[in-house]
Order: sequence, then C-alpha cells, then structure tokens
Amino acid sequence: SARSYCTGRSRLDKLMMNNLDFFENLLAKLSKVKFRDSLLVNHADFGQHNLLFVGNKLVGILDFENLKLAPKSSDIAYVLRRQPKQSKGFVEHYQRENSLSKREVSHLPYFQLLHECTMFWWTYMHMFKHSELKYKWLSHTIHNAKSIAKCWKGLR
Repeated sequence: SARSYCTGRSRLDKLMMNNLDFFENLLAKLSKVKFRDSLLVNHADFGQHNLLFVGNKLVGILDFENLKLAPKSSDIAYVLRRQPKQSKGFVEHYQRENSLSKREVSHLPYFQLLHECTMFWWTYMHMFKHSELKYKWLSHTIHNAKSIAKCWKGLR
C-alpha cells in the first residue's frame, strides 16, 4: 500500500499522506456502486491523444491495448477527466452520435472519481517517467477529485 511505501520525508510524501484518507474513503464509497447493465468493450484510454480528426470530424481511434468490459460511461468519464471544463459540450456532442441514457449520464461522476483514485495511486507509486512532475500531477489529481466529489450528492 502507499502508506507503507511512504517515508513521510519528501514534499510528495506529505502531499500523499495528507490526502490518503480522502481517497481511501472515496474508494470505499465508490466500491459499493454496482454497474451490471450496459456493459460493453471499452477502450480504457479514450482520450484526445488517441483520437484522429479531420477538421472537427472524428475519423479514427488508436491504441486498443487497454480494452476492458465496462459501461460506456467509463470511457466518456475518462475523456472528461482530462477536459473537465469542456464536459457539458463533449457529452452533448457525444449524444448526437451515440445516445446515453439518463442513468449512464448519472454514472459519469462515479467513473471520473474512480479514474482520479487510480491516478492518485499510480502517480505516487508508479510514475517513473517524468518523475519530476509527480508533485504537480498528484496535486492536480487531488484538486480534480475534490472538485468532482464536492458536486456529487452521493458522497454526502
């Protein structure tokens, strides 16, 4: 676990330790949500870096090495995690091509928060390439997770 790995000496360690309880509590709440319907194969790295456009038209998707079975809301939430300010517009644009049910839309914050929990752990424990950016990425992940959680009524 991250807690046993942490020495508590560095600025990064202190940032992680100051926020670890928040992420553990968040993950405990998220683990109670059951997603059994609308499962399909997800890209699992569905971000702008893997999309090909001609003008404003999406013409291709790359990099299928992380495929998983999950609700399609999971892939949409992954995109929103990287582009939070554009989320409403992205969902509206996505809905023109592929409809999302109200239930699927309501699942978006769950998956956004799950992605942030994963990033918190991965950034601290496994981000070896560009390790000089760990503190910045961890801070960004913490900020994103707390912003999403603040708006999510299910956490109160």
